[in-house]
Amino acid sequence: KEVVTVVDVPLNGVLRSGQAYRFKIQPKVSGNWAIINNDEWHYEWVKSPSGNVLEIIVTPKPGKLRVSVQRKANDSYYTCLEYKVR
Repeated sequence: KEVVTVVDVPLNGVLRSGQAYRFKIQPKVSGNWAIINNDEWHYEWVKSPSGNVLEIIVTPKPGKLRVSVQRKANDSYYTCLEYKVR
């Protein structure tokens, strides 16, 4: 099930540690969205004036980076996009 429309995200599946990246998404489901980089969570999304698009800038550390949404059924997070950070 598609839960998000990608507006502007890094296209390469590998990101560079220490470099800032912008993630801009349009959720198709309501919920709490997060960027999870290893054990570090980022929730500081900025909503567009219409409220339909979320944007966040993150400077990742080496490891995995995931764009995830919280599932209402059991409060777990579902990963929509995943990157390797080197």
